[in-house]
Amino acid sequence: MSRGLVILHTIISALYFIVTLGLMGCNDQKEYKELKTIESLIETDLSAADSLFRNVDVPKDDHSMALYSILKTQLDYKYYREIPDDSIIRIATNYYGDKRKSHHAAMAWYSLGCVSSQLGDEINAAKAYLKALDLFSDTLVRYYMLTEQNLGNIYQEHAMNSEAMTIFSSCRNNAIRLNDSAAIAFCDYNIAKLYLVRYDYKRALPLLNGILNSPWLSADTRYYPYLQLSKVFLFDDSNRNIDKSLMYVDSFITLNQGRAPNGVAYSLKADAYYRLQQTDSALYYYKRSVKETSDVRTITMSAFQTNGWILWYHQQIQAIYTGL
Repeated sequence: MSRGLVILHTIISALYFIVTLGLMGCNDQKEYKELKTIESLIETDLSAADSLFRNVDVPKDDHSMALYSILKTQLDYKYYREIPDDSIIRIATNYYGDKRKSHHAAMAWYSLGCVSSQLGDEINAAKAYLKALDLFSDTLVRYYMLTEQNLGNIYQEHAMNSEAMTIFSSCRNNAIRLNDSAAIAFCDYNIAKLYLVRYDYKRALPLLNGILNSPWLSADTRYYPYLQLSKVFLFDDSNRNIDKSLMYVDSFITLNQGRAPNGVAYSLKADAYYRLQQTDSALYYYKRSVKETSDVRTITMSAFQTNGWILWYHQQIQAIYTGL
């Protein structure tokens, strides 16, 4: 082959390589643009976003794949689909890392927190949420507030009440800035619960009454404040109204319809009947409480009360037979 042909062949090969790279780049850009469209749709039309996502091929480049893994995780999470492990979302956290602030880096760690929590790994969920909070470049976004909500829930479930109060208060401030009335109601409910833990009924009551009349509560959550209001009217010495307490707890049980265990509700009923000196009813509901809850504190208190009543009955029977 002549030297000229060799040069021509080299030039053609180089041009082919450049064109191929250009086409690949165009395809990558097209894929990323499609993913960005889906990302926007998630916030306005979840169903449309999900339909579009199903028709997107798995990207070949790392940049698009990172966003793809965030979107897949968020769609599965929002639709309550089973997520077997964190391998998909780890693609995004590995790509973005935890050193440089960006919305997508924060969303990757937020999504990992959602998955870890769903898998029952709340320690790693909390760690992921904390990293997400550090990585958001803008705190005035809905997902920053949602990260605070989820982290607050974990703190509250693990009796980290001071940390929970701090994060829910911050979450509420952000909800006000975002004009998100539903989120404000959610924060008020959890702050009220934390006040009840402190026996601060005066601060809890107005928050609970405000939530009760909130138009932003869904039909599935509207009855949640009833359980907390029952506690206020049962335990607040300055505002005790046992009939009202029983009314609220009965309303909760009726509307709950078995969605959540009724153990705490039955324990409250038992406490109310105990104060009314209706011993048979108190014992009945203490026993039901133990059977219908996984909450260790409720089980402990109800079991303690149940054993106390059994001992009391045994003493009464002994006294009767001793007197015969």
